[in-house]
Amino acid sequence: MSALSNSPTPKRKRKRTNNRNSTLKTEFDHTINLPGGIRRTLDLLRNAPTPSIDTLPPNYSPLVSPILLAGSTYTRRYGNRIPSNLIPTILELIQSCHDRNISLNGGNVMGGDQFHRPLILAAYYGFVPLVHKLLTLGAKADMADGMGRTALHAALQNPAGQPHFLRECDRNVARLLLEQNVVTPHLTTWRRRNNHEGGLGSIIYASADSISGSILLMSIKNKNWAAVSFLVLELGVTLTDRDYLDLYRGGHLQRKLMPAIAVVRMEMNKGGGVDASSSLSWSKDVAWSYPPTWNVAVALCGGCGLPEDVFRNHIVPYCSREWFYSDDMLLSDKPLPPRLAASMGSEDRDMLSRGEQWRDFQRNG
Repeated sequence: MSALSNSPTPKRKRKRTNNRNSTLKTEFDHTINLPGGIRRTLDLLRNAPTPSIDTLPPNYSPLVSPILLAGSTYTRRYGNRIPSNLIPTILELIQSCHDRNISLNGGNVMGGDQFHRPLILAAYYGFVPLVHKLLTLGAKADMADGMGRTALHAALQNPAGQPHFLRECDRNVARLLLEQNVVTPHLTTWRRRNNHEGGLGSIIYASADSISGSILLMSIKNKNWAAVSFLVLELGVTLTDRDYLDLYRGGHLQRKLMPAIAVVRMEMNKGGGVDASSSLSWSKDVAWSYPPTWNVAVALCGGCGLPEDVFRNHIVPYCSREWFYSDDMLLSDKPLPPRLAASMGSEDRDMLSRGEQWRDFQRNG
């Protein structure tokens, strides 16, 4: 037998049509609302002829409605109470979409005009098995939804209307993203992986912005201290210049950033008492709360002959955060530069293209 005969059969490339009024799509949208809609959706997909599959819009996914239905029905403040037979059914549906060559990165417009993606919805509702399955089959972690959220943003938000509370299932989704090596706090790593190694959308930049800001900024504003501690201590996320300026101009430094710093320090010190007011100046255990300009200052002092340890130990502790910014930056009414996810006009847009917009703004600004 020739070696050629043992090679896997290449996957059929789908011929997409421009028919936005796909009959099969209409059937999917109708079926999910029937009793047993998730199982009916799976049966409909399995029995659909290939020509009907080819009429589906290229950015559409029949996974959105089932995940949204399961999440909105069974989500709870402290977790989700989904029936034991429902997760396996959705896992089969994900596998069937993959087998029928339906993109796992597609989505659907739900709730008015919001575009949702399967991975982000699964992360939002804390469905760890679904997130794992989607990533295993090749879903791109860094794709954003209509609100500019990646899977990391969604994972650390509470869908039960308790923005200050982090559920254990949501924490487990965030840990899974970290274990699967699809999230990084380092901008250089994000650029390298998405540009060269992993391909477009392969890895999440942990400090990227959604429409509401970075996930660290959102967690601080919502006083979700568990999420802040996770981001800082387990993921290594640091406050960006934009985050700090947003907090400063909104008057959130004393009321929200200082308590966040105190909580993280107590976590680091295993519950030891911490005075939040002592965090007004730099020290090693609050370094995460100092923006990138601090690193620039260290480099400049090192370049002018001042030993770095002298700078860190004897100069910086006497400098508050405002020391790193000019009065114009702190007090200016000029709008902040556009967020990485400011433009959500097309559901095809991903974090890499928004990163290029940010880069161009920095060059031309």
